[in-house]
Amino acid sequence: MLPVTAITEVVTLDEKQTTRLRGPRADPAARLYSRPYLKRSVYLAVDPATDPTVPYWLIGTRHPRSWPLSSKGAGRKPVTNQWHDYADEASG
Repeated sequence: MLPVTAITEVVTLDEKQTTRLRGPRADPAARLYSRPYLKRSVYLAVDPATDPTVPYWLIGTRHPRSWPLSSKGAGRKPVTNQWHDYADEASG
């Protein structure tokens, strides 16, 4: 279970971005919850102080913009669709 206070950033991902993080760019320690027919997803960055073993959760969804998480509380960054390469950050 992921406590809301452990989430530091929420990013909505399109099909291409989801495929990259679901496939060869996936971090083996990440939590992936999806189905093949779910083309888009929500990326939830996890605060390393809360759980150093899980860098992020990737959750497949048909409607990523409908997620109820917002930028209020727990020091989270706002929900965004702006993408940068998290896989490169984790390996660098």
